[in-house]
Amino acid sequence: MFVVILALLAAAGADADPEPTARMKAPAATADWYGMRFAPHLEAGKHVAMRSPADLVKAIPTHLARSAAPEFVEKQVTEEAARLLKVKKAIDWKKQMLVLVAGGRQPTTDHRVEVLGTSVKGEVMTVTWRLHQPEKGGEKVSSPATLALVPAHAGRVEFAQRK
Repeated sequence: MFVVILALLAAAGADADPEPTARMKAPAATADWYGMRFAPHLEAGKHVAMRSPADLVKAIPTHLARSAAPEFVEKQVTEEAARLLKVKKAIDWKKQMLVLVAGGRQPTTDHRVEVLGTSVKGEVMTVTWRLHQPEKGGEKVSSPATLALVPAHAGRVEFAQRK
């Protein structure tokens, strides 16, 4: 009888995930993407993980066309992101990175993207987010997007929408 119970317990655990589910960490800071100067409107699914100042500049094509030295533009754009996110000091790119989550084109205003948090399992960081829909929005079309400061991660970054 004891052997049967052990066999059943082992079989029940055979399909279980060997790694425990990672606990979600809230972002250190978030802000409306459109607070950044020259921020382009983004389509749904155009999420971006930015691990360096150069990645941040690439997310805003208008800055790439500037004639200033790349180091100057990167510094200026990074400082702007830090101000927008209300980061007291500079963004520490060795310990932090930015993610940009786009809610896509929405039929009315007042839609909002909320970054719920990040979790890491193996080599993959998952950014979980939610699109908040207003009870009654304005008449203009909108494209909500949120910039979030999260822990640095060298592996793949995936984005998961929670309803």
